[in-house]
Amino acid sequence: MKEQDCQRTRETLEAYALGALEDDERAAVDQHLKTCADCRRQAAELIETAHKLPLAVGGASPLRPPGALKERLLAAVAPERPVETRRWWWRPSVALALVSLVLAALFAAWNARLDDALSQERDLRARLARLQVQQERVLEVVDSQETRKAVLLPPKGSDSRAYGKVFSRADMPHVVAMAARLPQPRGDRAYHLWLTRAGGTRLAGVLTVDSSGFGLILFEADRAGPVYGEARLIEQPKGSRRPSGEPVLRWRAEG
Repeated sequence: MKEQDCQRTRETLEAYALGALEDDERAAVDQHLKTCADCRRQAAELIETAHKLPLAVGGASPLRPPGALKERLLAAVAPERPVETRRWWWRPSVALALVSLVLAALFAAWNARLDDALSQERDLRARLARLQVQQERVLEVVDSQETRKAVLLPPKGSDSRAYGKVFSRADMPHVVAMAARLPQPRGDRAYHLWLTRAGGTRLAGVLTVDSSGFGLILFEADRAGPVYGEARLIEQPKGSRRPSGEPVLRWRAEG
């Protein structure tokens, strides 16, 4: 019975972290978390990730989004599906919570100064367009019925509390990787994410972490629905062309 309770609770924890559950559902989760340390720890990690997502994605640009963006986003999630066929990630409350993350990320970046605005206008518009595309891609990959998720953990015996996740979709080439609780890399080193597929290993990107140790990478694979056998996050000298050294975080497919 406890295992079934845990399974039901974990299926709703991501919506719980976004504050998107109905009152009775949230009360049921709260009650379970009081008695289950494993679910309570997972809920805390998801809540921390949800709080850091706007900062990580929003840090990509110092621009203020256009005033009509909020209305367009809200209008995009307004239609509701029938309750009996809608999963938690399709609920309007979840969509609105994700929209809030995007808006918080965009508006939090406005502190940067814009010098010589007239001569920079064309460049600024292009950068804002790219940022909007990035935000949309992250949500499309992370929040979908087609999403696959791999959890990266520290090596056995390590006292690190860091963790990471790699999200991919069967119908898209885009992949999202996140990591949290990482220390700042040492000296001229950086966190390199290496993904292995069909015996070949490629660099997915270099993860830049903020002051709290959170970072995000969005990249495009060479085909839709990429299936990986291994993911390694390694602290290496900047510009490394191949993986070397002990991974800080790692995931390997079973079997």
